[in-house]
Amino acid sequence: MQQSNIRSKDRKAKPSTSEWLELRKSRRSWKHVKGALAARLGGILLRGLARIAGRLSRRQAEQLGRVLARVLFLFTPYRRGIAWRNLCFAFREKDVAELRRILWECYENFGRCLVEFLRLPKLRKEGEIHELVSLEGEEHLRRALARGRGVVLLTAHYGNWEMVGAKLAACGYPLNVLARQQRDAVTTRLVDGIRQSCGMRVLAARNGDSRVILACLRRGEIVGFLADQNAGRRGIFVDFFGRAASTFAGAALFALRTKAAVVPVFGLRNRDNTHTARLLPEVELIQTGSVRRDVEANTAAFTRLIEHQIRSRPGLWFWLHDRWRTSSGGKRGQE
Repeated sequence: MQQSNIRSKDRKAKPSTSEWLELRKSRRSWKHVKGALAARLGGILLRGLARIAGRLSRRQAEQLGRVLARVLFLFTPYRRGIAWRNLCFAFREKDVAELRRILWECYENFGRCLVEFLRLPKLRKEGEIHELVSLEGEEHLRRALARGRGVVLLTAHYGNWEMVGAKLAACGYPLNVLARQQRDAVTTRLVDGIRQSCGMRVLAARNGDSRVILACLRRGEIVGFLADQNAGRRGIFVDFFGRAASTFAGAALFALRTKAAVVPVFGLRNRDNTHTARLLPEVELIQTGSVRRDVEANTAAFTRLIEHQIRSRPGLWFWLHDRWRTSSGGKRGQE
């Protein structure tokens, strides 16, 4: 009789389904609040850093970039862990010392990129952008634009992708860039404002109207697509470093629909801390007549091209991004 009462009490102690749902809801709410606070704090720090960066000389900016890289390396253990897991998976054949070197180079490049981005208005105003960034393979872009059907500019978070965009815009090319909104609205205005000050037109990636992108391409303009981030459940799963990765299919979809030329471009950081925007020959689209198959095949081809570039100089890619977060089953991946 006593044992039966104990079991009855245990059953009563367990939370009901509604209580579990409320608990999960409160945890999500708290996580959202923490994320919003972190975004606001990050926005404040970024705006302060922008004011400082705008007053620095080139040499001072390089030094600040190195310092910022060390700070980020020390105070972002979560992102550092993601980057390390990504590297260990992508380069299983490399030893630990080599992986650590790549990890540090990734942080160093990101720290420098951030300071360089915040200085873009000054670089554009003083014409220094032309000294810092050179174009290689510009004939590929000119030839593609001459067709009059627009250009899908395929790129990735590699090197300093923002400097590449600023250079193309400074050269007079009609460049539109897709950009995600930040959690902090003030930060979004700051980031988009810097891009616009350099001559780029910013299109909202999440809420953007596909008709706007189509109109840009049909006017014979350039639309830049960063095609190397996790696309969540809406993405197409293609092979990336030997593992299925959810990938945005926009670049392939718009290129197929408008017959726009697909021209890859990657920013390379040189030893003297200048940059080379390397434009590659137009990618020939796969067209079998099946829209779905063609979108998947071309997205996979674009991803292979990006992987090939990353393998050539892996330290220039943004390994801190949780690229394989979404599993092929549509659920959050287990890292």
